[in-house]
Amino acid sequence: MDCAVHSLKDVPSRMREGVAMACVPRRGDARDLLLSKPGWALAELPAATLIGSASPRRKALLLAEFAGRAAPRVALLRGNIETRLRRVAAGDFDATFLAAAGLDRLGIGIGELRAAALEPFDFVPAPGQGALCVTTRGDDTATTALAGRLEDGASRRAVEAERAVARTLGGDCRSPVAAYASVAHDRLKVVGLAAAPDGSRMVRLEARGAAAKAERLGEELGRRLVDAGAREIIGSGGE
Repeated sequence: MDCAVHSLKDVPSRMREGVAMACVPRRGDARDLLLSKPGWALAELPAATLIGSASPRRKALLLAEFAGRAAPRVALLRGNIETRLRRVAAGDFDATFLAAAGLDRLGIGIGELRAAALEPFDFVPAPGQGALCVTTRGDDTATTALAGRLEDGASRRAVEAERAVARTLGGDCRSPVAAYASVAHDRLKVVGLAAAPDGSRMVRLEARGAAAKAERLGEELGRRLVDAGAREIIGSGGE
């Protein structure tokens, strides 16, 4: 095998030795979608609503949204996209979350369900969500150069910042850690957060700077989050 294509949010924030991230193509939609029959916005979810999700991040952000008031219930919902859509349509769950890019890339329709897109600087996605990457062997210069033709500089810088936040925090796809960055006119804005699994505590910080220093900005933001107690919050279990 000369190369592999990955959903970047599933790629560890520390690459294995000898493996190169040859390119990050232009990023897709990084937002999460809230899917339900009524098309509820996040803040409109009734207290008795049953939300299906297997994501600690999404569960924590949802429960944090309802801090101080009656919150929806969250129950484990696993399976591929079609399975999750089918179970909401069948009434097993009232709503679920999906990544917009997954639906887009697979061309899957949502049938009778309706989708509410969640703004990424508010309901912060997983680091790298919506992006793909191509990995190659680090010593395979020919394949790495060929894949590099698909590189999108702004997307690369954004995900570098996000992955640096996660790497500094020590988080992975099973942690309630989130980061999102955007690039405009060579300037980068990145938000990072860590939450208790039950949403009872959260630390959320932002950074801005030159896009060329994306990774450094992400690392600095990660250290600020650590100083604010992010690691303790992640491991607290809400206790």
